[in-house]
Amino acid sequence: MPPYNDGTHIIGKYIESKDYLKKGKSYMFITRDGIVYKRFGKLDSSGTFVSSDNVFYEPYEIEWKDILEIWEFAGSVNTKELETPSNDFDVLKNMYETLKDYLLKEK
Repeated sequence: MPPYNDGTHIIGKYIESKDYLKKGKSYMFITRDGIVYKRFGKLDSSGTFVSSDNVFYEPYEIEWKDILEIWEFAGSVNTKELETPSNDFDVLKNMYETLKDYLLKEK
């Protein structure tokens, strides 16, 4: 959940209705499968499309029937100092791009 460390406390504001969702804002969706922290994209009659701040995860839809509560991000409390990102991300990203290029050539 970039840019938060493990142990960060997220503060939320309860959302009364899905009509209050704002595109690009972060929300905690309490679902039958657990809690996810995602950015709202758009909604339709069957659910809401959300995306992660982590670029490795694809956007997806959460069905309305699976959503129990929605909380809008209101703030956070860090329990330790935010760690400086390492260059490991760049290494992983380059490995991913190389693998993707290789797999696309194989098709």
